[in-house]
Amino acid sequence: MSQVQELERLVHEASGIVAFTGAGISTESGIPDFRSPGGIWTKYKPIDFGEFVASEEARRESWRRKIGSDRTMSRARPNRGHLALAELRRLGKLRAVITQNVDGLHQESGIPDEDVIELHGNATYAACLECQKRYELEPIVAAFRDREELPVCSRQNLAGETCGSRSARRCPSSPCDAPTRRLWLPISSWRSAAPSWSTRLPASLPWPSRRAPDWSS
Repeated sequence: MSQVQELERLVHEASGIVAFTGAGISTESGIPDFRSPGGIWTKYKPIDFGEFVASEEARRESWRRKIGSDRTMSRARPNRGHLALAELRRLGKLRAVITQNVDGLHQESGIPDEDVIELHGNATYAACLECQKRYELEPIVAAFRDREELPVCSRQNLAGETCGSRSARRCPSSPCDAPTRRLWLPISSWRSAAPSWSTRLPASLPWPSRRAPDWSS
């Protein structure tokens, strides 16, 4: 029995499955991965979250990279892998998708947003570091392109103070794919619909991916 046939048997016999995806599923859509030759980390040094929060220039550089990568991401469309998972979801076999990707292609393929658990957030919108208010990217990107103006949260509290005015340094807006859970990340909660993990994930997976089995137990 080939590996493909074995996979087909396992999927057929399972009452429900969860898919775990990473950069590889989106490369066919034209989105480069991070670690392969020519990948993102061969071109840029990662910006640490502490550096992002502490340095205005680091935040500007993060937005420069974000805008540059959006040119590629905006042209990407779901490929055969995304569509196959969407079909399994339509048939009632797929319970959820856990993904390291930030491109939103699983949702675009037809999988409901509430069934996609995004470990590293979603790069298709921004969110506040402090209060998690969501912002669409178009006005933020336009202001940054014109003046390299960094976004600051405008949500007001009961006293009429804006989130940004209370602590502009602690509340810079951020691209949602920055590597931390404290960002305005649309992190979906782990749902009871997902079955228990039966195997450990490879130790080489980046945090928080390798912690997923611990969280689900």
